[in-house]
Amino acid sequence: MPRLLELVPARIRAWAVPLNSAVLLAVGLLLLALDVPIIGQPLVQPGLGIWPQVALLLLGCLTLLAKRRMPLTVLAAATMLFAVDLALGGGLGMLLVLVDAIYSAAMHASDRGRRALLVIVATLVVGGTAVVLVLTGDPRVTALTAIQLVAIIVTPYWWGLAVQRERARAALEAQRADDLERLAALAQQEVVQAERGRMARDLHDAIASELSAIAIHTEAALAAPAPPRSSLETIRTASIRSLEQMRSMILVLRSGGEAPAAPDRLSGAAGILDRARARGLEVELVGEAPALPVAIDQAAGRILQESLTNAMKHAPGASAVVRVSADAAPDTATAGMLLLRVESAMDASTPRAAPPSAGLGVRMMRERALALGGELTAGPEGDARWTVQATLPLQG
Repeated sequence: MPRLLELVPARIRAWAVPLNSAVLLAVGLLLLALDVPIIGQPLVQPGLGIWPQVALLLLGCLTLLAKRRMPLTVLAAATMLFAVDLALGGGLGMLLVLVDAIYSAAMHASDRGRRALLVIVATLVVGGTAVVLVLTGDPRVTALTAIQLVAIIVTPYWWGLAVQRERARAALEAQRADDLERLAALAQQEVVQAERGRMARDLHDAIASELSAIAIHTEAALAAPAPPRSSLETIRTASIRSLEQMRSMILVLRSGGEAPAAPDRLSGAAGILDRARARGLEVELVGEAPALPVAIDQAAGRILQESLTNAMKHAPGASAVVRVSADAAPDTATAGMLLLRVESAMDASTPRAAPPSAGLGVRMMRERALALGGELTAGPEGDARWTVQATLPLQG
């Protein structure tokens, strides 16, 4: 029933209480006109016909207009009006007003008010039954009275209490659904943020080295009296490769699938070193990478590529040494770890304008290492070398 009432427009629900009171008034007046009393012989006969009962019924229906705001007060007023009406013979319309007041009190009162109402209801049923038994001494009349009291008092109380509990349960379910929706939105937001971070790292790793090569060779070409053709060819090659990497990333964003081009891996270090040598960096590889899980292999390849890119940025034409080793000894501090070390020269003899950079390279390399359970350090060693050292687990 509460869920069905929620489907009713708010404008109609606002008129529910006045309409209910009007219907009760009409039904009560009809029953008074048909002369259907509750008791056979009234206790008081004022000689005014049914007009006193009409007035009591009208007052009772007007009192019901405030049953949602003051449920217990309305119930007390309806009870007194019903008692007076009962002395005049008792109309069924006034009985319906009392039943509605009990129902509304059970549904709209506070928890403390409901507990007090339960005590009152139990007292009226038990006390009324006991009074009838003492006055009549007839068990049959007493049983009939008890059934009538239960039907008149207990039934609307139980009905209102059941409706109130159902509404409270529905409100809790709605709140729970809202909480779950907010949690799902937060989880989705976290996933989106994590994906954005991953895409930022991939995009940086994919084109940073190419753009750095373009900047370096462009600077060399601008400084030379006659730009060498090799520098222009390198710029063109790096530009085309950057556009291809960017196009691949755009395809990933549009389709939601994997990148068309395989990412760099440490197992393919030869290709990474060849591209670095083509841009003027002298690179030497010491050691060989063992078989690695895909995630470790890709992360190590990205770290190697970024380290060489940084070397080209800050010391174009200098030399670098890449050392790769795996420590499988169980009694060492680096047991079961892959060691990747990139040592590059820091050439400060010829000051140059720093190539454009977002300053995210080292931080992204460190995030990749930490995400896989490893660590990364980067910094100068002495006055002439810059060292990047990554320690990654051999098992992902």
